[in-house]
Amino acid sequence: MGRPLGSKNKNITSIKDRLYSKVILNEEKKCWEIEPFKGHRYPTLQVGNKPIRANRLSYELYHNKKIPRNKCCLHKCDNTKCINPEHLFIGTHKQNMRDMINKGRDKKDPPIGSRCAQHKLVESQVLEIRSLLKYVFGRKNIADKYREFANKYNVSIHTIYCLQKRITWKHI
Repeated sequence: MGRPLGSKNKNITSIKDRLYSKVILNEEKKCWEIEPFKGHRYPTLQVGNKPIRANRLSYELYHNKKIPRNKCCLHKCDNTKCINPEHLFIGTHKQNMRDMINKGRDKKDPPIGSRCAQHKLVESQVLEIRSLLKYVFGRKNIADKYREFANKYNVSIHTIYCLQKRITWKHI
């Protein structure tokens, strides 16, 4: 039988084991997330000489059927990192575009603020942070406050800086 596709070493591990060993469970959204390679939007897994999108692979392994080439693997959760087979469904490119428009993810009306799938803050938190930073002066004091809010809301210091300077969250 030989080694599984894509494995160059003699350690025999199935594609399913390789795929699901990379999963990080997102309790809040019930998503099974895999981090994509740097610079990529969708996570992939090398199978043989070919990278395969992890969501397609997960769907095929779970439902035990091949997705036709002219079909897309769509996300109910709108999380590109998610490979939870219960969040995936098959559709055409046209259905994918219609789904994108219906969920407000098209470029004409991009999701902003808490409508964005990757948001970590909500509008009330942004307003609170801005109001508290309004009266902080001095380079050291502002740096300490940035660090404090970053730790409190589990975001980066740069995120706090950008929302205070209105680089992000411009709409409020």
